[in-house]
Amino acid sequence: MINQPAYADGSILVAGPDFGTGSSREHAVWALQNYGFKVVIGSRFGDIFRSNSGKAGLVIATVPQEVVEELWAYLEANPGAQLEVCLVDKEISTPEKSYPFEIDDYTRQRLLEGWTTSA
Repeated sequence: MINQPAYADGSILVAGPDFGTGSSREHAVWALQNYGFKVVIGSRFGDIFRSNSGKAGLVIATVPQEVVEELWAYLEANPGAQLEVCLVDKEISTPEKSYPFEIDDYTRQRLLEGWTTSA
């Protein structure tokens, strides 16, 4: 779906279950940011990828795989629809439903304060 015009301006990536589990380099994070992503939502991520993301300012929102699948279904049924991610409340929202997400408190605080090491 990422190549469809309805998603061209998207800044939130809803990723599959193995996304971010193989790359430990900062370049993966930088590539996502250079593409325009500010948030990646997924069910699991590698520790190093998650750490590098937080340091660079990319929000990694961890949710159960069922939530990922619900979000995929919502986005597929509503091309171009927007999701809202609230770092303060640790919540992902569609107009119909909200989902809590996990992020460690230290990384969350760093992101809220703008303490990142940008590329």
